[in-house]
Amino acid sequence: MKKLLAMLLAALCLLGGAAIAEEYDLSEPYELVIYVAYDGAKDLDMVTAEINKITQEKLNATVTIKPIGTADQTTKYNLVLATGEKCDLIFEATWFSYADKANNGAFIALEDYIDTYVPELRTLIPAEKWEQSKIKGHDYAIPGVVTNCASAGFLYRADLAKKYGIEEVKTMADIEAYCEAIKANEPDILPMYSHANDMFTIYNSMYHEHTGIGHPYFHFFVCDLDNPRDLHVSADTENFLDYCTWARKWVENGYVQSDAVSNTEDHASVMLAGKYASSIFNGAYENLLTTIIIPSETSHPDWEWGYISWAEMFKISMPNVPFQGSFAIPYACEDPVRALLFVKELLTNEELSRLIDCGIEGVHYEIGEDGSYVSLNDPQNPGYLQNCLAFNNLINPEFKLYPSYYSRVQEEFDKIIPYAVYNYKEAFPVDIEPVRDYVNALSLTYQQYGYPLVHGQIDDVEEGIRIFKEKMLEAGAQQVYEEYNRQWQAYLDIMGVPAAE
Repeated sequence: MKKLLAMLLAALCLLGGAAIAEEYDLSEPYELVIYVAYDGAKDLDMVTAEINKITQEKLNATVTIKPIGTADQTTKYNLVLATGEKCDLIFEATWFSYADKANNGAFIALEDYIDTYVPELRTLIPAEKWEQSKIKGHDYAIPGVVTNCASAGFLYRADLAKKYGIEEVKTMADIEAYCEAIKANEPDILPMYSHANDMFTIYNSMYHEHTGIGHPYFHFFVCDLDNPRDLHVSADTENFLDYCTWARKWVENGYVQSDAVSNTEDHASVMLAGKYASSIFNGAYENLLTTIIIPSETSHPDWEWGYISWAEMFKISMPNVPFQGSFAIPYACEDPVRALLFVKELLTNEELSRLIDCGIEGVHYEIGEDGSYVSLNDPQNPGYLQNCLAFNNLINPEFKLYPSYYSRVQEEFDKIIPYAVYNYKEAFPVDIEPVRDYVNALSLTYQQYGYPLVHGQIDDVEEGIRIFKEKMLEAGAQQVYEEYNRQWQAYLDIMGVPAAE
């Protein structure tokens, strides 16, 4: 009934030409069930009890938080949504196929509820965040307030670079010179660590193209970020040939191991052991600081690290779309307004924000003399870690506590944010159902014939690409391209992207 009333009121407001904020009836108690992506927190019940003291006073609601562990995330999320299980807010991201689920009716369109009852969210969260996260003109997720750019790049031993006359590494030629110096002078150290799909992270930035359109880890199609209308098959391009040739050269020259795609060595362990002199890193720079750079300052005080992101090297960075790490309201939610009011409270109530983000002050954390976040948790058995509930993107930056090292993260971020280019592809709500069987077949084909190419494992690159393209066509590449391109052009129309001149 409340849902229907909200929709009717919103419709009346629109007919009247303006949205009017209405008071919402909070007289009935309500339980907010929130699903988050996390393996759990020992003291979650203790923290939730403190959260409920606030939400009961402010919203006449209690909160139940249900973490979904890593092992269950690929199935449990879909199950919650498919069965209509009680759920009022659910964590979403591209790796959970958010756009696909939104496009297929899994979530409530929020704009009428927001504009009628919680218009403050339009100012608490910047307008461009709302605009960039729309799916077919609708707000299906509450976007994050934080802008993050990908910071994958190249980590190297700066002390070794200086030892061999290389003052800094800024270009691909510098990387090659560094690896040659290691090969010639450090027989007990391998030049470069890589694993899985790390090397391919360079491709996007090197050629100012972006892969993965509309489907996680989907590298068949690319678009030039300066001309997103031009969607094409990656394997047909000169850039792809150049890239694979370059990757092969690195393997042949011994810069990177030939089995990188199947490498399972723990990154931090082998780097701290001194096995490798550098690494291709695919992740957040903060992870490098906490797992390698800062620990080495104690274990290897004579070492010095250098780092350059691909974004800085190639002068282009792609910020995460605002619904990366956002929260959606499932269609089965009985009180979407209460869920939205909770988000508003989170963005405006420092006490609630700190509880969710950090836990209980004096139990799980304290504030350092410099205003930093200091964990009080037992490292081996933590009770509640910062951002353990994955609400980080909805924490008001004014309330956020940062570890003392975070200024070093910010310095790296400041280097790349000037090169930010909006990433249209991550918001693309592709419907893969018409070509799902072809997509599945292409995924297998890419693993068998594409992965070896992009990791430099094929001797004859041109012949390898010819075979790869042949197998792609056999698996349905043309059918998938036609369907994707049709949806892609329609999506860009909705986004107001002009046609290529």
